[in-house]
Amino acid sequence: MATTEMPNWFVTQFNKRAQHIYQAKGNRLKGTVAGADRIEANEAKWRLVGKGEAKEFQRGQAATPANTGRGIVGAPLKTFQFFDEVHDYDSDRAADPNGAQEKEKIFEQGGMALGRSADREIMNVLNTGAATAGNNFIDLGTTAFDAAAAMTMCQRLQAADVPWEGQVYCPLPSLLWNQLLSAKVVNSSDHVGQDLPFVKSTDTRFWNGVNWFLLSDSFFPVPAANKFDVFLYHKEAVGHAPHTELKTYWTWLNKFTCWEVNMLSKGANVLLQQEGIVRLRAPSNTAITLN
Repeated sequence: MATTEMPNWFVTQFNKRAQHIYQAKGNRLKGTVAGADRIEANEAKWRLVGKGEAKEFQRGQAATPANTGRGIVGAPLKTFQFFDEVHDYDSDRAADPNGAQEKEKIFEQGGMALGRSADREIMNVLNTGAATAGNNFIDLGTTAFDAAAAMTMCQRLQAADVPWEGQVYCPLPSLLWNQLLSAKVVNSSDHVGQDLPFVKSTDTRFWNGVNWFLLSDSFFPVPAANKFDVFLYHKEAVGHAPHTELKTYWTWLNKFTCWEVNMLSKGANVLLQQEGIVRLRAPSNTAITLN
């Protein structure tokens, strides 16, 4: 099987385009969680510093260590791949710069797929790590999600002494997003988020100290029929380490008269602080009503 290199003009042009698509349209959760402190070999690491209390000092008494539970949390790097073929005549001659529409579609598809895989990994960490009982779990039963339910989520996180400094996030599926916006107190231009890393990719609101935003329904876990779980979390509750965001390789297969595209990204995700996440279980078959 004969192989040759993709022309330089083609590799340069489309690698840059793929990187842009990956950052702009994929990985919407990347900026909402904590980056790794460092990466060693094939493992990402985060440093944790526990919560300590000051104690009264008494003359002549030995000091008591705070025992704040400092430590390091590590997670192995995973590699994600998007692979496809671009046949010569499907793309109106592969080496023709004026007929590369097919390759542009493939790059866009691959970039979006890799971005979504990173988002799903972060959502998996939230789903695995968030409580399913106790103060940080709310089950609405058959009651529709609304602004009051959103505020209850906030109160539960605040009660856990989670910092309320603008670094709290809550992605919502389409139904809950529109139910939240049905409240006049939320649906105001005063609350439109401006500083989120994905503000041009989805709708956002900064309300009650939380960055609320719309995320595709496909990312949310379904624990039972007509139910889905959503998560309110502080940025430092989950770690994400994008070690290698995107690498792209093109190879010409003379025997099959096509190009093969191999797109790879690598990263790690880990739960850092369970108390920094609130899980809300909401019905997925309720109506949207204006408040």
